[in-house]
Amino acid sequence: MITSQRTQTERSKATITALQSAALSLFGDCGYEATSLDQVCAAANVTKGALYHHFPGGKIALFEAVVIIEQERMLSAMAAAPHNAETAEHALRLVFAAYFDIALEPRIYRITLLDAPAVLGLERWRDIEYRYSRAFIQEGLKGPLGPNASDEHLEMLASALFGSACELTLSIAGSKNPEQARQHAIDIMLLFFGAAARPSLQ
Repeated sequence: MITSQRTQTERSKATITALQSAALSLFGDCGYEATSLDQVCAAANVTKGALYHHFPGGKIALFEAVVIIEQERMLSAMAAAPHNAETAEHALRLVFAAYFDIALEPRIYRITLLDAPAVLGLERWRDIEYRYSRAFIQEGLKGPLGPNASDEHLEMLASALFGSACELTLSIAGSKNPEQARQHAIDIMLLFFGAAARPSLQ
């Protein structure tokens, strides 16, 4: 009985993984509107019934799942980036580099920055982004600002920094020299973070 249950769990996980992988490729390459569930199911080699079983909300639910998975991947990459840093500034540079590296992957850029706000709605998209990227930035500000910083102050600073990171990602993507623009963006984020992390003037 236990073996049967484990097998069913493993099959479910395999189906979900296959659907998410296929969706990432198709949504990232073709865009949300141009991708059909039939295409996703064919690429994942699963039935449409299986898709709706695991994602009752259909196409939009699968799209949101992909957005969340990529946010989690980005967060993991940012958290791991500074492990071998030599200085605090070097650590921050590595964190922002990790952010831009993933945010600028063509599929992720299209899904999270171009399609997600329209598909999920601005409020839902911001809720997901804030739960991951902004929360990471906010946590990073707690140490420099100390225990007296209010939650509202931290949230506003983190929102400003996160918004800057999103706009800089768009600027890099549209640049004629993306690598140079990426380095400039990292420098700018270091400057912004340093200013935000200084205690407010009394």
